[in-house]
Amino acid sequence: MHDQLIGESLIGSDPLTGRFEFNWGRTDITYGYNINVPFYIREYYDTHIENINKNTVFDLTDSFTPDIFISFGDTQGLLAAAYPPGNLPISGDISMSPELLAQDPRYINFITGHEIGHALGLYAHTDNQTSMLTNNFSGVGVGELPTEYSPEDYLSLNVVGYLSQFVPSD
Repeated sequence: MHDQLIGESLIGSDPLTGRFEFNWGRTDITYGYNINVPFYIREYYDTHIENINKNTVFDLTDSFTPDIFISFGDTQGLLAAAYPPGNLPISGDISMSPELLAQDPRYINFITGHEIGHALGLYAHTDNQTSMLTNNFSGVGVGELPTEYSPEDYLSLNVVGYLSQFVPSD
């Protein structure tokens, strides 16, 4: 199972070249919210970020000039989307559709945790239904979605964090 996480959802690398992509090049990452993000949505993100800070090498701090900017905007038909880490102005940013506000709170919790994972460098989805990075396109019911990061998620985040200190971002 760990091989699957490392191969698919962890580092987003080309399996032939092993090229490590989509990393911050460091573990001290800032995040911030657009004024259009309601406080109750921020609480979901803040809870996930607190757990990431406690269980991984990442040190995520709130900032007015964030690496990860969380806002409502164009998601191209998705409820939310996160850009991978990198050196572009939109790298790591998370955009949510206003439709997210009408969702079940358990689904909002899942979506916010899922997108933070992508923003930190967990590239792909996994078939592991206990992971916050699970591929939810299979129609799993809201009550069956994970509510917090799994041990495998924390392992994956730690590996991304450790590797990003040694492999420069593109």
